[in-house]
Amino acid sequence: MRVTATGTLVLLLLSMQVFAGGEPDGELGTEDHPIVWALVPRGEDPTAAGEVAARIQELTGIWVQAAIANSYADILEALAAGPSGAHMTVLPALPYLAAVDRDLVQPGLLGVRAEASSYATKIIVHTEAGIEALSELSGRSFARPGPFSDGGWVIPTVMMRAEGFDPEELGAVNDVANYPAVVEAVYNRDSDAGAIPVGGLTAFYEEYEDLDEQITVLAESPRIPNEGVQFDPQVPQELREQITNALLQLIETPEGNELIRRIYSWDALERASDDAYTDLRALVDQAELSTEEMVPQLAAAVTLRNRSALKRRGLPQYR
Repeated sequence: MRVTATGTLVLLLLSMQVFAGGEPDGELGTEDHPIVWALVPRGEDPTAAGEVAARIQELTGIWVQAAIANSYADILEALAAGPSGAHMTVLPALPYLAAVDRDLVQPGLLGVRAEASSYATKIIVHTEAGIEALSELSGRSFARPGPFSDGGWVIPTVMMRAEGFDPEELGAVNDVANYPAVVEAVYNRDSDAGAIPVGGLTAFYEEYEDLDEQITVLAESPRIPNEGVQFDPQVPQELREQITNALLQLIETPEGNELIRRIYSWDALERASDDAYTDLRALVDQAELSTEEMVPQLAAAVTLRNRSALKRRGLPQYR
């Protein structure tokens, strides 16, 4: 396959453990033993996580330390290291499955965008490409919005494997700017196929009157939960409930909403249940992939993006 082109905030390599000296003294949630909130921000301002941590403390009295991780793999390693590694996380769907299946986290909240706490993606092909099944993508070109895209690449590769097709058998993977560029690449036959969110063609019908004639939907994913907030099972339920309520309250305020949007572009939050992941878990099982296998792929991609955002702000970076 060829590929073409004021709260407490700490920046940590979590795989080296947050507290090298073992479990801190004091009750969890105090200044000497804060809740460590491990996350990989996907918005434009990672430093806003520290401000959100400060607002949680103001609302609850619970000390929270936001820890910017290099990768989701590092977060899972910190969770596995013990209660001093991480107490609270933000994970997208696949790393969440890897963590919950190892009893490392329990669900707390889901992020909401455009009034939905989940999304679906679909693989599209040019009608004249003659592709009628995922197995027929062998040797063909695929447009994606970069290797970082959950809906444009990561989930589609799971869909391919679930149908017995190895994405390595694609002829070429063409990186484009965004989802509209994926549609344009397939429409113009610069690429044979691509993946976009369900509903992603709607905006193009005015510009391309023959869109339905030129583009065919080959496959559609189940609903995939957005990123969400999780807790280490050892965190007392009372602390979890206070923090959850504080975040729900915070995002309803103009200031809090703006802060949280700077980290994850969430419009709202809602309480989460593991049931939301049932369909995705079935897809992963059908693909015969362990969720742990998917985490390094996600980790490497998000690490590069997060480092770029930190570098723009002159903040420390880690290998």
